[in-house]
Amino acid sequence: MLTGEACDARADLETRAAELIRQVGHEPAEDPKIGISAVELAATVLRTLALPDVVTLRPRLVPELPLFGSQTHEGGEVLLSGQVDAIAFDEAGAIDAVVDWKSDVAPDAPSIGHYRQQIADYRKQTNAKRALLVFMTTGQVVDVT
Repeated sequence: MLTGEACDARADLETRAAELIRQVGHEPAEDPKIGISAVELAATVLRTLALPDVVTLRPRLVPELPLFGSQTHEGGEVLLSGQVDAIAFDEAGAIDAVVDWKSDVAPDAPSIGHYRQQIADYRKQTNAKRALLVFMTTGQVVDVT
């Protein structure tokens, strides 16, 4: 949706989700307990994009940008390479926020801690003002700033 390949209409989004499911060799499941459901995927995306933090950033979000950097750790250089799920630029073109979409159904504390470190590294490398972990299934937004 952020790239314009799908619109906000639920039916169109369900159709696009079904196409993507088929592209990975599966048939969309009616019941999400037995397979990948286009209906559930569409609903999750729409709920996520309706979250207040996401609504505020959405007009400025650019998806899927590569990130490369380095930092010093214990006297050595650590290289960083990743793919930022989305970046929001400010009016001057600087990076305002980095966003990491998470699909965990029930994220545990160790996973959240790992994700927090990852998005904090992205924030540091980009000099972003904010870094957000957006748990799409639960609707939880963790601001790592």
